[in-house]
Amino acid sequence: MEDTENSKVQSRVVTVISVLLGVFALAYIAGAFDLIQVYFPQRIYRAIILSFLLPIAFLAFPIKKGKHPGWLSWLNPLFAVASIAGLLYFIFFFNQVEEHFFRLSEPSAFEIALGLTTLVLTIEATRRVVGWPMALVVFLFFIYPFVTQYMPGILHGRVYSLSRITASLFVSTDGLLGIALGVAATIVVMFVMFGQVL
Repeated sequence: MEDTENSKVQSRVVTVISVLLGVFALAYIAGAFDLIQVYFPQRIYRAIILSFLLPIAFLAFPIKKGKHPGWLSWLNPLFAVASIAGLLYFIFFFNQVEEHFFRLSEPSAFEIALGLTTLVLTIEATRRVVGWPMALVVFLFFIYPFVTQYMPGILHGRVYSLSRITASLFVSTDGLLGIALGVAATIVVMFVMFGQVL
């Protein structure tokens, strides 16, 4: 009985987040924010879209497909909140994050931990939505910079600091907030919305 109530609440939360995502994406693409003179960089827009999508992934897709999660169901809301923590920090402290990761000063351990947590939870969301094969490919590319100095032959590479790896994978347009998310946050979102209308 309690699980049914939890699933109903999660379903309602997913519906609300989905509607907010659609309204926000439509407003951004239609230029409504330009009319009220609110401007933000593409990476912030992409981070906002991802902060809508990750909670949907954790609340709408179970930990194990086809099986009742039982006592693990409390992880869904925890992962949903934890997945957007790093993104919200990136959105609200954009200039500070830019300065720490790409300029002279070093990012704090807190910023690195938030970035890595967001990356790992994005891989988990990928596993839940798409499946193990895609999550495994993403995970291999995620860990490659950490082990590149131990790889043989043409796979061998330079050693990079944890802050540089986090900056490349989380903050820059070469990683999580890159072109693929940009296309999904503009073109794919509109196709899905118009598909639902038709």
